[in-house]
Amino acid sequence: GSGLSSCLKGKKQDLTPFTQAMKEHNDSQTIAGTIQLDDAYWGGELRDGKRGRGSENKTPFVAAISLNKEGHPMQMKMTVVDGFRTDTIITWSQNYIEAGRHVISDKLPCFKGVQDAGCSHLRIKCGDNL
Repeated sequence: GSGLSSCLKGKKQDLTPFTQAMKEHNDSQTIAGTIQLDDAYWGGELRDGKRGRGSENKTPFVAAISLNKEGHPMQMKMTVVDGFRTDTIITWSQNYIEAGRHVISDKLPCFKGVQDAGCSHLRIKCGDNL
């Protein structure tokens, strides 16, 4: 691939002390409001490599946006995960979503894990209107 991920692959990614402090602060914060949750991937397919989910050249991450009562975005959290399994989503939810929040996601099975973390959960079929 010729994208940014290809350019950065194999390069050391040091954070400045200020950037590291910002990252650590953000990682320690939970998000509130109504949460929209989705799976996302960074990277592209390798020539003759596997395509789509599970590609060895893609990094999976959870993308979450919190909305206020008017439906406007308030916060965003994007966290690299080791894959989309229920136990991963339970742990992610316990770390990053305030208990008792309402979570909306697609029907990816692992997202049911937000319920085990104390959140209510609405699963929608992709393409449905909220």
